[in-house]
Amino acid sequence: MSDRIPTANQMYFGELPDEPAHVEALEVVFFKSVGLPNGTWKTTSHRRLDDLNALVGQYLPPHRPLDVMDVACSSAVSTVEWLESLQDAGVDCRMTAGDASVNAFVLSIGPGLHALVDARGRTMQYEIGGVGLEVPLRKRKIPRYGLQVLLIKALAKILAPTLSDPKRAARGEKWGMRWRPVKLVSPSIRRRRHIDVVEDDEAVTASVTGDDLGLLIGRHGQTIDAVQYLVNAILARRIPGTPAVVDAAGYRARREASLSAIARRAADDALRRGDRVELEPMTAVERKIVHLELKDASGVETSSEGTEPNRFVVVFPSP
Repeated sequence: MSDRIPTANQMYFGELPDEPAHVEALEVVFFKSVGLPNGTWKTTSHRRLDDLNALVGQYLPPHRPLDVMDVACSSAVSTVEWLESLQDAGVDCRMTAGDASVNAFVLSIGPGLHALVDARGRTMQYEIGGVGLEVPLRKRKIPRYGLQVLLIKALAKILAPTLSDPKRAARGEKWGMRWRPVKLVSPSIRRRRHIDVVEDDEAVTASVTGDDLGLLIGRHGQTIDAVQYLVNAILARRIPGTPAVVDAAGYRARREASLSAIARRAADDALRRGDRVELEPMTAVERKIVHLELKDASGVETSSEGTEPNRFVVVFPSP
């Protein structure tokens, strides 16, 4: 197959090959060319999680239908494959795929001058004279395409206020420029009625619902905290600066309420005894809840001591 980069126009509005293997190959090249604002790329890879999909199937809660969320889905190819594995196993479910970069626009500035941009007018791929160009533009291509790229970037920024307004961001035209909204995921998603794709540019939240979730939560939340740690480790590589929260059956809200009560009791004890009170080891997120709860409390202060994973909060009377 050619090394030519497929354009966003081709992938979302053109005729794709009938052969699935050919479409997969086009997706791999296309998403590698899509540059994201955080300096990474919208990469994709097929069938890389088949073993994990089979393993997860053994631990699904019995409740049906299942509501499942795939966080940091990137191109959502793995989401499609996960849904297919669940359906093959007879699991009734609905899937939500979430990523920090989903909503985009194919912007047409003039004949042969197009770009894939986000709602802030940031360019993600260029199309000049029918040629797909990656973001950022390779240095060796600057002499040939540099001026056109500067023009595209400038005009996309001018149009950004319109694209960022949900009331005006549908397909439209302004100042001779036309734009069409797209979901920046695999075109195969369009054939799936049981997958919703959402964008969350602040944080990724995965909430698990169903029965028998005690095993996922674990003693004092140790298991779900470990899962959350792994999810954040993955996100740190793929979407820097995007934190993730993994929740199950409302555990996080209950735990936060419990920690707030523990913090207030510790403050009362510290004032009554005139001495420091050491709490049980907690994760960094849980320690932050305690610190914030007592931040404005009269007569007490807090600090964290110890080393991970046994770091804990100390509550003590103010000097």
